[in-house]
Amino acid sequence: MADPLVTCLSYSAGVQSHGIVEMILAGLFPIPKRFAAIQADPGMESVVSYRFVDETERRFSESGLKFIRASGPNLFRDVAELNNTSKTRLDTPPFWTKNPNGTSGQIKQKCTNHYKIGPIKRAVRKELFRLFGIPVKRNLGLSPGCVEQWIGFTKDEQH
Repeated sequence: MADPLVTCLSYSAGVQSHGIVEMILAGLFPIPKRFAAIQADPGMESVVSYRFVDETERRFSESGLKFIRASGPNLFRDVAELNNTSKTRLDTPPFWTKNPNGTSGQIKQKCTNHYKIGPIKRAVRKELFRLFGIPVKRNLGLSPGCVEQWIGFTKDEQH
C-alpha cells in the first residue's frame, strides 16, 4: 500500500494519546511525512488540561512537528444554554452521579462523535485541502488508506 497522504494523531491529552506523543518526541516512532497531532477541544476541560495541551503544543512546535487545534462545538456552552435554545437533544456529556449507596458512577456518555471525532475529521479535510487542494467535503471519495489516523486507547476501551 502507498504511503498515506496525511498521518494524524487524534490527541485528547489523555494518558494513552499523550503516551504516543512522548514516544514520538523521544524518537521511538519514525515520524511519517505530513504528520500532525490534532486536538479537539469540547470546551469542558479543566484549566490543568488546557495548560497541559498548551505545553504539548509548544513541545511539538519546538520539535518542528505540526499541532492542530480543531475547532468545533462547545459542550459547556451547549449544556449551559440548552433551556434558552430550540434544541431538542444534546449529546450526553460525561455527567457523574452519586448512587444511593454512596458510590459514584457515570451516566452513559455519547458526546465523543459530535464534540471530538467530527472536529478532528474536519481538521483532516482542511489539511488535505491545504496540502493537495482536495475539496473540503463530507464524502471525499478518497481511496482507503489515504489518511492514517493514530488513536491511543486502552484494552478496556477497544469497543
